[in-house]
Amino acid sequence: MTLDEPTVYVVDDDLALREAIESLIESVGFRVETFETAEAFLGSDRSRAPACVVLDVRLPGLNGLDLQRELARRSASIPIVFITGHGNVSMSVQAMRAGAVHFITKPFPEQVLLDAIDEAIARDRTDRCRQGESETLRKHCESLAPHERDFLRRFATDLHDENPTAVSNWGDAITAMDQLEQTDVSPKRGEMVGHRVRREDAQHDDRDGLGIVGQSKALADVMAFVEQVGPTNACVLVQGETGTGKELIARAVHRASVRKHGTFIKLNCAAIPAGLWEAELFGHEKGAFTGAVAQCKGRFEVADAGTIFLDEVGEIPLELQAKLLRVLEDQELERIGSTRTIRVDVRLIAASNRNLAQMMEDRQFRDDLYYRLNVFPIAVPSLRQRTGDIPLLVQHFVGHYSRLLNKKITHITPETMKAFERYSWPGNVREIKNFIERSVILSSGSTLAAPLGELRRTNRHMSEALTLEDAERQHILRILDESNWVVAGPSGAAVKLGMKRTSLQYKIQKLEIHRPQCRPI
Repeated sequence: MTLDEPTVYVVDDDLALREAIESLIESVGFRVETFETAEAFLGSDRSRAPACVVLDVRLPGLNGLDLQRELARRSASIPIVFITGHGNVSMSVQAMRAGAVHFITKPFPEQVLLDAIDEAIARDRTDRCRQGESETLRKHCESLAPHERDFLRRFATDLHDENPTAVSNWGDAITAMDQLEQTDVSPKRGEMVGHRVRREDAQHDDRDGLGIVGQSKALADVMAFVEQVGPTNACVLVQGETGTGKELIARAVHRASVRKHGTFIKLNCAAIPAGLWEAELFGHEKGAFTGAVAQCKGRFEVADAGTIFLDEVGEIPLELQAKLLRVLEDQELERIGSTRTIRVDVRLIAASNRNLAQMMEDRQFRDDLYYRLNVFPIAVPSLRQRTGDIPLLVQHFVGHYSRLLNKKITHITPETMKAFERYSWPGNVREIKNFIERSVILSSGSTLAAPLGELRRTNRHMSEALTLEDAERQHILRILDESNWVVAGPSGAAVKLGMKRTSLQYKIQKLEIHRPQCRPI
């Protein structure tokens, strides 16, 4: 084994999809080998490591689930990410219980697949470290970052304690890593971290490469909280409306922490099939239940020395919440089918767009777990609360999709920008991102051609649900537009609104209303 560039194997009989996935994976720095059939994959040389398999369920000849069973029979432990256009709960349960890392239904966002591959490779690296290949570890000690040496030392110590005879060489690896820490060597960044960070930095030109765009006070307050809580190990509860960027805030907290070089594991709690919760979080042993043909680590174990992000945490069943609380309190867990206690060092960040306090009062969420999660709450503002960031977001996404779609859109008209600022954006940043992508696709020249009629129709339907502050902001914006943004004077907006000039200026500042400008992208 060599700790070389990870290799991802893609097995899919759809040539177009296979080539698209190959191009996507290569763009983030991984090696890729593709196969049209399961038989071709089984007959290949799979000596490169660490690795994972992106596997279509429906294949000619041996299908994906059959290949998974065949690999288990051969004791070939390769993490599998299933993709399928014909998934169902029964099939996903069967695959996950057999040890699959993810089960993704087509069509899927690129980032979902990349995150699944990252997790699979991290799991594969962990498995191989546990297999006692200490000679290779010693050889590569000098290239490991300090956090990686800590990570490997914990595994080495555990294995040596369990079976000193079988893994005696781990003692040499531990000694080598300890000696490195005594020297003033600045090792290069480890591969385990580099791919994810480089991928994010390559995708964004925004704040720290995280995808967080904006200069409003509301967003600045959130980022100040991130900087305060980041260096600690405190639990963070991120709450906000759907589409506000709760995952981005969670990643920002992780990046601001001492764990920033560790693994960031994301779990969408709303997407876990019934019956797989405990296995997904805490893992299981081989033979723990029907279909458990291989040992499988849970998300908490994979996230050891890093951060786990539980999105939509309010969807976790009540019966599992007590077990989750115990892991958070004691940093200990047991896999299903095992009596051995495993210690983990994990920081938890949770997120929800539901009111967990209200759920607690309604007996839908445990109060002790709520108080444990709510150590440091962060409320992510909606786009209605930071309308001044809309021009920045529009220009950011126009630039992003122009490059992605090979278009040369350089201008946005003032009328278009005004329409963007008037719209309430109930789907928040996610909605504006998707709308801009559609607009870029529809644009044929250098000026953005946005389907503004869609916004006007949706705004009429949403007008009755506006808060008083939102309605006030929209009314002031409309009058300012009609007055050509003249505040004072007999024809100014203050007179039309029946307000003093100073009162209107105060409102404009309080509601973060900004005059749209036509600026080049």
